[in-house]
Amino acid sequence: MEVYLLPWLVLFPMLYSLSAYRRPSLLQTPLIYLGGAVLMALTSLCVVFGKALEFVFFTIPLSAQQPLLSVGLSIDALTGIIGTTVLVIGAVVARFSYRYLEDDPARLLFMKNLSWTMSSVLLMLMSQNLLVFF
Repeated sequence: MEVYLLPWLVLFPMLYSLSAYRRPSLLQTPLIYLGGAVLMALTSLCVVFGKALEFVFFTIPLSAQQPLLSVGLSIDALTGIIGTTVLVIGAVVARFSYRYLEDDPARLLFMKNLSWTMSSVLLMLMSQNLLVFF
């Protein structure tokens, strides 16, 4: 099954951090857990249908049935559970850090680096091959 939501799910931490940069009060809302909830819903779809959900950016065909190289994202039950854990723990850290680093001038830099780290981990988890992984 092809799911067009997977690239946006990888970009969710960065997009949320960008919007929280303009309105820092967004880090205090339950909306920060939206990525984890969507990923958990996709994981439950994987379990129900019994196969992985994937999004393919492009393929280089070898034959009619088998591609030589397929670049994309894929999610199965294990990837979804680990990814949900990453997003929820990242959201908890971001929410805690918002209050803890209240007076620190480098708070926004920390939040940006945290969101880049979460997106990178999700990209590594969901990669279909070593090319996307690196």
